[in-house]
Amino acid sequence: MGPDIERAAKENMTVYCFVEASMLRFADHFRDVPNGTIAIFSENDDIFEVREKLPNCAVVGGIPCNLLKNGTKEENIDHVKKVIDALGDHGLTLSQDKMVSFAQDFDRDNMLAVMEYVRGL
Repeated sequence: MGPDIERAAKENMTVYCFVEASMLRFADHFRDVPNGTIAIFSENDDIFEVREKLPNCAVVGGIPCNLLKNGTKEENIDHVKKVIDALGDHGLTLSQDKMVSFAQDFDRDNMLAVMEYVRGL
């Protein structure tokens, strides 16, 4: 564990790591980090696998853009339920595999259905 992470742990701070590509090959380096010190948003890793391998780290993720764009409302809501069950509602973001920047990245009705579901929790 590096000095910056040690300092964050001592001062009860959270280090937010946005990882482009995959980070699971580095999972061993994060195993000794105290709970609540690291929040990982891994662009290409399966968030459920990250949760399993790093239970001491917060995992941030959500719905793959392909599902938001091409899935049904029901498929999107079912996926959100799965994410919340596995990660808790504090780790949910709407995009898992990239930032949703453009209207063509998602289906508006799917996005609204997901937001209405989450808001109703």
